[in-house]
Amino acid sequence: MSDVEDDSTFASLMNAERPKVQASSKASSQASKLAVEPTDSFERIRRAVKEIGKESGGYRFSAVEKEQLADTVYAFRKQGVTTDQNQIVRIAVNYLLEDLKENGDTSILAETLERLNA
Repeated sequence: MSDVEDDSTFASLMNAERPKVQASSKASSQASKLAVEPTDSFERIRRAVKEIGKESGGYRFSAVEKEQLADTVYAFRKQGVTTDQNQIVRIAVNYLLEDLKENGDTSILAETLERLNA
């Protein structure tokens, strides 16, 4: 994917309206009856990120990556979603690890690392 495609995809994400979702009392009741162990990736990632991160790690980002993270936080805050750069990075890390666990050699992480090391 070219930088132009990356920029247009990023721009469309930032300009997209997030749908408002209302849970009915029936749906809430059904959700409370689900097993304790999450069964879908989104729930596993949500639970992982919900847990307070106590371990510190210093990672280096390019200026563009930091700017895009800041823009992403700003775009979500404009929509009334409370978030920060740390939370977004933790979601991304958990997503990549979940994808690796589910897809192995065909995961985004494995394929990207293969191309970086080619």
